[in-house]
Amino acid sequence: MGRLDAPRRPLAIDDPELVNIVHQVLLKRRPKSRTRGRLSTPAEVVLRLMVLKHVRNWSYGVLVREVRANLVYRQLTRMGHHRMPHAKTLGKLGLLLGPTVVQQLHQRVVAQAQAEKVIRGNKLRVDTTR
Repeated sequence: MGRLDAPRRPLAIDDPELVNIVHQVLLKRRPKSRTRGRLSTPAEVVLRLMVLKHVRNWSYGVLVREVRANLVYRQLTRMGHHRMPHAKTLGKLGLLLGPTVVQQLHQRVVAQAQAEKVIRGNKLRVDTTR
């Protein structure tokens, strides 16, 4: 069995609970956002864009430019052939998530890693600056 045929281990970001945390925050954005107005950026896409931004330490403008131009990033973020949200839109979504949601996401990822015996989880040090 070649390396390309090896079964792919799911990424931590594939966890439906992480997407659900972001989804619940997006639902609270406006009182009638579920039934009125334009369709919002899906929660999975928002989560993946914010993780990519954080991992690469990019600004929102650089994030938009890089995801627009790179097919691998488009696949990772689940953007596909859809239009990339504007940098200001992503900035508003980033502010909407805020430190409380980021903390929930981190706690979920650590819990996953502990459950899969990837880490012991005695101490965790995270830089959540924007």
